[in-house]
Amino acid sequence: AGAIAYGVGTVIFLGGHRAVGLMATHSNPIQATNSIAFTIDSIDQAFDVTAYALFCAGLLAFAWIAWRQGRRTWPAYTSLLGLVALVIAWSYAGGGGDLTNDLLFAGGLVLLPGWLIGTARMAAVSAA
Repeated sequence: AGAIAYGVGTVIFLGGHRAVGLMATHSNPIQATNSIAFTIDSIDQAFDVTAYALFCAGLLAFAWIAWRQGRRTWPAYTSLLGLVALVIAWSYAGGGGDLTNDLLFAGGLVLLPGWLIGTARMAAVSAA
């Protein structure tokens, strides 16, 4: 659900800014163009907040299930990633900015690849 929300927000963002770009290059009033760009950015941020909140919920649900099965390391790492997603959602809700960009960078470059590698290794061990 979070991936769908993020995808819809991205499509709205890209399509909306394409329209704003076309409006800016033609003789449209700049105030109207800016108002539309602001609205598109606000809608995109709403979808981003929703997406990251859903990512958080999903990751914490995975962590809870694994914790109840007796695992310890993977649920802890999954919980950390879920909490980072929650902080990203709060950051988007607070207006985005540099903190959001730093969290997206750190989470996407460091935490998420490590989680994906660990998850793939666990799946390979359980399949064997």
